[in-house]
Amino acid sequence: MKVTSKQYAKFLYDIASGKEAQQGVLIKKIAKVIKKNRDEKKLEEIEKIFRQIQKKEEGIVDAAVYSREKMSDDQMMKIKESIAKKKNIAPENVHLANQVDEDIKGGLLIRVENEIFDGTLKSKLERMKKAVTSL
Repeated sequence: MKVTSKQYAKFLYDIASGKEAQQGVLIKKIAKVIKKNRDEKKLEEIEKIFRQIQKKEEGIVDAAVYSREKMSDDQMMKIKESIAKKKNIAPENVHLANQVDEDIKGGLLIRVENEIFDGTLKSKLERMKKAVTSL
């Protein structure tokens, strides 16, 4: 039977969320299945998907803000609170990283999971140019 990385990860998450007494036995069984199916090459992907499932279940959101210069702690907290409000979660559940990108001339680009909010100067100018040329 072919088992996908996502199925392995979900099964492992379900085990990790269960009763401690049975966890060791179940993990050994899934390890045997992985070996039997020769799916060792999937281990990194299984771990990545496991972490995604874990974060989703715990209500944790990964986000990044890209800016020309390093953001201050106060600025980061305001962005974190804004994301938390939009996602209806507590600010401490937003894991926010600041990425400095010198190609950004002004403004911010914010990535929240798979969504991108582009408030960069370049993006704004492109939208203005498009609006003017469509008149």
